[in-house]
Amino acid sequence: MSARKTPEPFPAAMAAQPRSRQMRNKATWMVLMLTIALLGTTALGQRTTATLFGIVQDPTGGVVPGVSIELTNQQTNTKLTAVSNDVGEFTFSFVPVGRYDLKAELTGFKTHVRTGLELTSGQQIRYPIALEVGEINDVTTVKAEAPLLQSAAVTKSDGISNLQLAELPQSRRDFTTLLGLQNGMRFDKQGMFSINGLATAGITITVDGVDAAGDPETSSLAAFQGFNLINVMSQEAIQEVVVSKGVMSAEVARTFSGNINVISKSGTNDFHGSLFETIQNDALNARNGWATSTQKTPVRYNQFGGSIGGPIIRDKAFFFFTYEGYRQRNSGIYTRTVPTPEFRAQAIAALPTSKAFFDLWPD
Repeated sequence: MSARKTPEPFPAAMAAQPRSRQMRNKATWMVLMLTIALLGTTALGQRTTATLFGIVQDPTGGVVPGVSIELTNQQTNTKLTAVSNDVGEFTFSFVPVGRYDLKAELTGFKTHVRTGLELTSGQQIRYPIALEVGEINDVTTVKAEAPLLQSAAVTKSDGISNLQLAELPQSRRDFTTLLGLQNGMRFDKQGMFSINGLATAGITITVDGVDAAGDPETSSLAAFQGFNLINVMSQEAIQEVVVSKGVMSAEVARTFSGNINVISKSGTNDFHGSLFETIQNDALNARNGWATSTQKTPVRYNQFGGSIGGPIIRDKAFFFFTYEGYRQRNSGIYTRTVPTPEFRAQAIAALPTSKAFFDLWPD
């Protein structure tokens, strides 16, 4: 008679080992996904924000370290701060687009103030600060008169500002009709446009830095021209449009001629809203010259919408909402060549079986 030996259970340390290994694997995947997300956020921020950097110098041209520099958004009162380093340099990265005031101060020097700095998406602006010797309570104010020049990027960028979008005439509120005003852009016979004579397939459209194409195998430009009267997004939601040409950076994929980056609006410390409607009606149109009757061709077109934005928490959180739609109903006049009554009668008399064919034509 033999006795079977019951196997001993695994030690606690051995039983816990697979679970600890599984936890390490989960932690590794979480770190990997977080790293990818942060890298994507950095690349996106470079396309939707601006960078302002420079050097602080005294009247003799020497660098000034330890200068407190403050950048304030005029609309949201959001403040960004920096301090010049040992060689007098400072940098503001990922600055949201908008109009800013800059203040630099240090004991022993007059406070330097620059108002009305207009920053657009993708800009890399070098702004030197020259401090004057004096009391810190004394203020030297410089008002912005000309736009800042981008001197730290090889890509040529032009923009369509919010004022231009609001004031310049556009066919059915389509901002793409203003792109032809940009240097190097041309519309072809099919209504597509190219940059510097290169193929239209090489243009990409991004919204806040994100590729707006639904199909990665097709041009994002082709996805918005020709089939929809509201291109990309409502004009009420557009803060500015930046057209970049030339050698594009690696953060813009699938392009070899240029990129059109649409920047959306955001709320401010003040409540703002708008309502609009564009109407086209045959009561306001002339009669079609090819029409045989005195009655006008029926046309009904209504494009309508609005927007509202404001603060959720002042100086901290904001909201912006917009809606746009259209209703269209129209008819057209079509011309065809039809047989005359004399020809029809002669044809049927010569070939009676052709009557079924001629009955398909109107009298």
